[in-house]
Amino acid sequence: MKTYAAAITCLLALAPGRCDDLFVPPAPASGDVDLTRAFRAFATAPSPGTASEVPFAPEVRLGAASRLLSTVDADDVDDPRAWVLRLEYFRGYSGPFSALELVQDHGDGLTTSVGPHPHCAGPPVPAPHALDDLRRVSLQPSSRSVDSCLDWFTVDLFVDDAGTVRAVTLDLWEP
Repeated sequence: MKTYAAAITCLLALAPGRCDDLFVPPAPASGDVDLTRAFRAFATAPSPGTASEVPFAPEVRLGAASRLLSTVDADDVDDPRAWVLRLEYFRGYSGPFSALELVQDHGDGLTTSVGPHPHCAGPPVPAPHALDDLRRVSLQPSSRSVDSCLDWFTVDLFVDDAGTVRAVTLDLWEP
């Protein structure tokens, strides 16, 4: 009963960090941290060199939350324009949206997690069905780097058993 009451309090407060002890994802392996470090470097300065440090598949699916929306080919993976999701609206925000821009704009205040993760103060959002068999490695703002769920986002990398990034999705907290 105490956990249930604490979960309701977290949801009502819309406060990341206050709910961290209710959902503890598995600790990321060193390879996961290396992958997100390489992706952050790529997102911050997209180029053929930084793209080559991320093990992208020949085609990378892009999506928002649990919907896959487009594909980036290997020839275009280093072009930031190829990463733009041309949605008019998503979760109450006006588009377009880009996983690269979310990472660029947040700097070093990001944390790595593996597997399903809370949607800020809410329950985890399922992965797109086509990606159910892939491992989810995520970048999110640390609970100390955001003041409310309105500042929260996630960029999820979906990785196969060989360590290849097959898809990248983004998600935002809906106001």
